[in-house]
Amino acid sequence: VGVEAEFELGGDGRQLGQLAELAGRDQTANQVRIERLRQGVRTAELLPLNGDAWRSVVLQAGDQVSFGRSDRADSIYVRVQGEHEGPSEIVLPRGATLADALERIGASRWTRPQDAFVVRDEVRMAQIVFKSTAARQIEQTILGARSGSVDEARLRKEEADLLLDWVHRLEGYDVRGTVVAANNDPRSVFLSNGDTIEVPSERAPVFVVGDVFTPMAAQRAPGLGVGDYLKLAGVDTSRTELRYLVQRPNGVVRGNVALDSVPEPGDQIFVLPVIDNKRLQGSKDILQIIYQLAVSAKIIFGL
Repeated sequence: VGVEAEFELGGDGRQLGQLAELAGRDQTANQVRIERLRQGVRTAELLPLNGDAWRSVVLQAGDQVSFGRSDRADSIYVRVQGEHEGPSEIVLPRGATLADALERIGASRWTRPQDAFVVRDEVRMAQIVFKSTAARQIEQTILGARSGSVDEARLRKEEADLLLDWVHRLEGYDVRGTVVAANNDPRSVFLSNGDTIEVPSERAPVFVVGDVFTPMAAQRAPGLGVGDYLKLAGVDTSRTELRYLVQRPNGVVRGNVALDSVPEPGDQIFVLPVIDNKRLQGSKDILQIIYQLAVSAKIIFGL
């Protein structure tokens, strides 16, 4: 309305249309909400303004009326970042998929559309909640472990301190809110208003992070496999307890990757910490949660 107002009504009330004109109804409004309190019970009614029926509604003392606009946009707005030569912002019809957006993005010679992914604020908030819950679960498991002797307690404390340091570092890294395409099919990802599309580059390096001597980013070289990059980061690939994961730029995680497997641009090789199953209670659960934390945080080079 043009002016918010209160009206004194007689016993018979007043028609809504008359009061709306007195208050100067905004002509762009397309709905009106009426709240009533009758015998201690509050009710609400929402009426469209596309006809004249709403005008004859009778208001009584204590009723509250608000005019507004409720629109369902026919288009959505998304941002585009990364390796491309097109616009950084595009408008698409509601219901568009990642595949539709990729057709509008100007590809460069280095663009990797097959690895494109979506970042969404709603997903990021859900990941933050998971990260906090998982971190607390690990701390409870580690700090609740019992020791049978002084020496065992000392060893357990050393390993617990190491794991807690890992957890605290993982907590410090922000999550991305990545939406991964099912079966790597961009048609399976329906876009929402405000999404950000990340387009990876063919020139992206390979990252080696986690339980390594030197976390690093190495430019890809023909013929180098996962094991070669691990050795560059100071990892002994001959040790039997070596466990690692490979995460694609779009968030897809692969396990049981052979050492001679050739990583793709932007892949992150994450070396999992070694936990002594005999000394630390619940070690398998701890390792699983650390893995989930790392994946949800979409490990970055600084770890």
